[in-house]
Amino acid sequence: VPHPHPVPHPHPVPYPHPVPHPHPVPHPHPVPYPHPVPHPHPVPHPHPVPYPHPVPHPHPVPHPHPVPYPHPVPHPHPVPHPHPVPYPHPVPHPHPVPHPHPVPYPHPAPCPA
Repeated sequence: VPHPHPVPHPHPVPYPHPVPHPHPVPHPHPVPYPHPVPHPHPVPHPHPVPYPHPVPHPHPVPHPHPVPYPHPVPHPHPVPHPHPVPYPHPVPHPHPVPHPHPVPYPHPAPCPA
């Protein structure tokens, strides 16, 4: 939904980049993201190269997740996703929903319903 003010997206370029990178880039999250609650076990991150890459990339790369991210393994309890509707939408949608977000993410303040 429209936002009352602009919010920059944390990624300067499309992500994740499946090609080798010229140098290591630490991942900004100490625990795989987005887990807003404490987790009972480690969950590996689905990207082979840490993200986001702060350097320019030679080509656009489509987003690889067919289901809400980043749960690559079954989970012992539900973990809410920061988006009002999990992304990408695992159920049929009444209209197309482009990636990444009609409103840049993450929203630093609650969004209108």
